[in-house]
Amino acid sequence: MINWKTVVGFLAEAADELRVLHWRLHWLQFGEMREDCPQSEAAKYACWFARLEKERPFDDGCLFGCLQHVYRLLNWAWNCRRTPDGRLLCYTGRDERKWGLFPRTAVFADLWPEPGAVRHAKGTGCLPVSRRKLNLTTVRLPIQMASRKLEILSWLVAKELGADSPLKVDRPARLKPDVGAQPLTEKDFASRMHRVYSEVNSAWNSRKDKTFVTGRRAILRRRCFSPDFGFCCRSR
Repeated sequence: MINWKTVVGFLAEAADELRVLHWRLHWLQFGEMREDCPQSEAAKYACWFARLEKERPFDDGCLFGCLQHVYRLLNWAWNCRRTPDGRLLCYTGRDERKWGLFPRTAVFADLWPEPGAVRHAKGTGCLPVSRRKLNLTTVRLPIQMASRKLEILSWLVAKELGADSPLKVDRPARLKPDVGAQPLTEKDFASRMHRVYSEVNSAWNSRKDKTFVTGRRAILRRRCFSPDFGFCCRSR
């Protein structure tokens, strides 16, 4: 039985991280805030993004830091999905390390990198990126997709809890009427988490691409979890 109360908090926080990251990428590319950013907060975010650019222009190091936090939240949501509330309040360092790992269940097996790449990156503990410019389009679009998918999943989980949900998650705009008509099953939850991970992986792996390359091999390359994030590689 999934502990939806545990899951919804991590998912909602990850959704917020991706939403703000998407707003920043849109602002960098087009020089204006997206329409879905609340008008009351648009000016505040624009000023914040401008200040961040003065301190350090957005590069793959900044993207790495943002995605590192997102991965941690997603990993905790998945790995703690059956953990009782009491255990979460008194977790150990071993629990924290275990729950922060990228999932390697059969559901996510196709997202795992080659064994050699994992061994190469495992335990390095260092930032594997430098201050390189990014292709904002190839990063922004997967982040947009991941943000949307995670927003929907957060709402579905909160809907399962109903009045017991610790967070109020509004129904996403432009959502088909049939979405959420049936209870959220564990299989559906795993499938939707898989899609979110795929988009986040694609954002990182496409950051230096000049354009989106079509073809099965290119798609599989983009969707694969990068060993750059060695902090959440599981030891073999």
